[in-house]
Amino acid sequence: MHLNPHTIFPILCMMLAIVCGTFVILQNPKAKLNRIFLGICITFAAWFSFYIPYNFNYTDHLLITWMRISYCFISFIPITCFTFISTYLQAPKNEFWFKVNSAIGLSFAISSITTNWIIQGLCYYPWYPYPRGGILHPFLVLHCASLAYFSLKLMFNALRNPSLSHKQRNHLKYMISAILALSFGIVDFIGNYNVPIHEIGYIPASAYLIITTIAIIRHQLMDIQIVIRKSLVYSSLITLITLIFLTLVLIIEKLSQNYIGYQNILYSVILSIIVALIFIPLKNKIQTYVDTIFFKGTHFQIAEENIKLKEELTHSERMKAVAMIASGLAHEIKNPLTAIQTFTEYLPQKKNDHKFIDQYTRIVGQETQRINSLMQELLIFAKPSEPKFESINPDALIQNVINLLSPQLAKFNIKTSIELTNSPIQIQADPSLLKQALLNIIMNAIDSMPNGGELHVIPRSASQRSEPTRQSLAIEISDTGCGISPEDLKHIFEPFFTKKEKGTGLGLAITQGIIEKHGGTIKVESKIGQGTTFKITLPPNYAS
Repeated sequence: MHLNPHTIFPILCMMLAIVCGTFVILQNPKAKLNRIFLGICITFAAWFSFYIPYNFNYTDHLLITWMRISYCFISFIPITCFTFISTYLQAPKNEFWFKVNSAIGLSFAISSITTNWIIQGLCYYPWYPYPRGGILHPFLVLHCASLAYFSLKLMFNALRNPSLSHKQRNHLKYMISAILALSFGIVDFIGNYNVPIHEIGYIPASAYLIITTIAIIRHQLMDIQIVIRKSLVYSSLITLITLIFLTLVLIIEKLSQNYIGYQNILYSVILSIIVALIFIPLKNKIQTYVDTIFFKGTHFQIAEENIKLKEELTHSERMKAVAMIASGLAHEIKNPLTAIQTFTEYLPQKKNDHKFIDQYTRIVGQETQRINSLMQELLIFAKPSEPKFESINPDALIQNVINLLSPQLAKFNIKTSIELTNSPIQIQADPSLLKQALLNIIMNAIDSMPNGGELHVIPRSASQRSEPTRQSLAIEISDTGCGISPEDLKHIFEPFFTKKEKGTGLGLAITQGIIEKHGGTIKVESKIGQGTTFKITLPPNYAS
């Protein structure tokens, strides 16, 4: 084995692709976009593996065989990238175009292995040989370019939609930047036509991987300009450290060979692990170094980003809760509309019937007011606002939350037990925020009992020994659902932690924030197969 210096960066990029794909899929293995991105990373890793044989004693036949296999994966790079974009945007005929593009990619892959139509030989350059394009190679290049174009077109068209949220626009900016960066990788195809140009495609491809990974994991947290700047600096520092690491390993290995005389690869592996363990502490230093040295005023930027994140997450969870109670509102609105429709149908026949007109006027007015009240409640709940504390009755608040979710509870055959305090206790709280916190917990309970179960809500008041006249409020919410494992229980209040396929992992994090805003605490107990209990406590300074 000999180290070809021209292959260091491509192989490092291959490692980056593997790390990015693994990191994203571990965040949420069930998410479709995460699975597609893993496919992108696999195809990229296969592309970068192109350069591995140049570090060994290879023959032309072995090299061409290796390249043919790599091209089987390279054929699917534009397809997986385009599928990622079209899936995110829910583009029309997404499934159809996926099948068409997959058939094209499969044709290119089969041609790469069985014929000379994609690769027909080698171009010999000073740094290393490179595959010479065959008769179908230009069509492969055209396919890559066309899918890049249509990906950008889909995203720019989506940006023209005035109803897009700030989060969605920011996410699209990430992906546009990533595709534009990746498009420069097409220059590597020039070398397939006897033009002695050094390949640089792994650089824009790595930028694509970094930006897209951040877009998937942290697109709600950071501004696009900050992301690009940080990703470039982080990747540069990581590359520099990795090069130092490899150089140190090679130097120590060479010295060891001269003085000890070993030739076993096992010693090289052990040596690499020892040096790697020394370098691990540097990983945590990189971000601190970048934040304090490279980005002046970064503390303000981070604070601003956290504020944006908080606003986005709160609004997102509000919308999720609104969607959940929408079915309940639809049921509540249906009854008034039925009454109004019935009276309206008979109105032409009984327009001279004063008794009917009086009844019509009274009932229609009442039902219209009922609909208006429901809509006002929904709008107030959905609209983000600063906390406004007021005196509220916890019994009434809890009963209101249960009423809103009653259709969902009935749908999943969940029996509800509420032990209200039946006391005049009043607490100082923001009714909208506290309602959202209770909704988040109860919606999680509903999700944990898809086949039915029991939900118990028990509010209690208790006098304080030091202040007998002041009372705290405790609310216990228990379910008989699937429960939470001890490993997961440690993380349920962490943002983005979720085991649900369509979950955001933000509901309980926001709930904890709401309770803490009220000066309270929230604890959870759970056993697998038996259920979960949340315990909320509001202290005396917020209860009276």
